[in-house]
Amino acid sequence: MTKATGSTGSTWATSPFIYRGPTSGATLRREGHEPFSVMLYDGATVDVPCDHPHIESLVAQRLLTPVVPAEPAVAATPPAATTRSRSSSRTEPKETNS
Repeated sequence: MTKATGSTGSTWATSPFIYRGPTSGATLRREGHEPFSVMLYDGATVDVPCDHPHIESLVAQRLLTPVVPAEPAVAATPPAATTRSRSSSRTEPKETNS
C-alpha cells in the first residue's frame, strides 16, 4: 500500500489495481482530504484508494482487480540422483566411487 499526498498535506492510502473496462475518469472526494483524480484505461495499472465507495463498487463489478505481489523466487535444490534396479521397481540411491 502506498500513500498519495495532496498539496494540503492530506493523504490517501492507495493500492495498485488493474483496470479492465472502457476509458473512464473519476474524482474521489472525502472530508478532510484533497480530491483524488484518476484516469482509468483498459489494461492499465492504477494506484487508487481501496477503501473509497466508488473504488469498492468498481471492484465488485470486476472492473478493478487488485495486483497480487509476486512471490520471491526460491532457489530449487536438485533432487538426489537415483537409479532403478532392473530386478525391482523400487528406486535406490545412486552409488558414487570415491
